[in-house]
Amino acid sequence: MSGAPSGRASGAGRRRAAGKKGSKDAAKAAGGNGTRKAVEAAEPERGKMVIARTFKKTVEEVWDLWTTAAGIESWWGSDGFMIRVNRLDIKPGGGFEYATKAIEPAQIEALKLAGLPPTSRGRGTYTEVVPLARLGYKVLVDYIPEIPPYEVQTLVELKKVPEGVLMTVTQEGMHDPVWTQAAATGLDMQISRLVGVLSGSEGVGHERTPGL
Repeated sequence: MSGAPSGRASGAGRRRAAGKKGSKDAAKAAGGNGTRKAVEAAEPERGKMVIARTFKKTVEEVWDLWTTAAGIESWWGSDGFMIRVNRLDIKPGGGFEYATKAIEPAQIEALKLAGLPPTSRGRGTYTEVVPLARLGYKVLVDYIPEIPPYEVQTLVELKKVPEGVLMTVTQEGMHDPVWTQAAATGLDMQISRLVGVLSGSEGVGHERTPGL
């Protein structure tokens, strides 16, 4: 899972997404050790963000982090947030539900300034499931004041390469450049967490918290 809600308002206006390149360029920019990245906001209005990483792991290991509750909870979300997966039905047309909670003062304050609560719930629907290869889903964005709800589509592609596994994540932009920028920052944070889990450097994942 990776989607628009991960960015929320926590990074809006403070970081910039990288420039305009195609998904092929993004894939080429991914380093063999998974430490180099390419994030882009292709167009200002509902454009696309693409991030690619190469891991020295098996496809099964990477797929597991996207398709199990424990795997998702170990890396999903931006810094300063924790998550709990409450429902996971991975099949075309199946859905998922999760709750996120800000746990650090800076994130709590950022959400407060944006008019958002520290705890929120999200849900989405899987649009494509090809085991060990492709995972498509759309997330409902219904938490932005004065903005009608809309959906953001994400596609995760896994491919075996000589170095291990090439993972490419393509995510739709949001309703305006500022929120797309924030979403790009959140996506980058999420994938960095995933890299940490796969490399073993992310010592503690998101803990399950009663009430989430």
